Amino acid sequence: MIQIFVVTFIICFLYKLFNSLIDLSKVYLFRNYYTSFLTSNSIKIHEYKQSCINLFIKLHIQDIAIPVSQPVGYGQLANYTASLFQNFPDKTNIFAPDTMRLFYNAVGICKRRIIECFSPKYWIDCIIFLPKNILLYLNVSIDSILIKFFQLFYWLIGITITIFSTDIAQYIKLFFTR
Repeated sequence: MIQIFVVTFIICFLYKLFNSLIDLSKVYLFRNYYTSFLTSNSIKIHEYKQSCINLFIKLHIQDIAIPVSQPVGYGQLANYTASLFQNFPDKTNIFAPDTMRLFYNAVGICKRRIIECFSPKYWIDCIIFLPKNILLYLNVSIDSILIKFFQLFYWLIGITITIFSTDIAQYIKLFFTR
């Protein structure tokens, strides 16, 4: 039983570590493509536009709505909010600073996830709140009653198994010896 737990933990640890390292390398790559786009008109970032946006979404980085005012002639201004993701990549001083902030934010998130791999507190929280983490991974809303129900059910089952573990083992042994 302990071997199964240890192997499962090692697999989860390695998956999280390698996934975070791959995400970090992608963020650095895309950031380099974007800075090349800003400085030397390289168009390589356009090939990876959707991959970059998907990576931001995977890292739970929210799209930014930027207020824009532009002259349209005859003393008139057009005021609107523009999505940073929809306008990515863009060189204008309206979008470029916020885009670079997104990249730096993504680097920080990836580094935090790598550090979490080595944190016992993170793994204990993962086990204690396992149903919540699974449902959040499946994009269930954090405010959902489903998360609270499954979490309560998980704790009750865990407490019951802990209290009655010897009785449960005897029933299982009796069931298979018939």
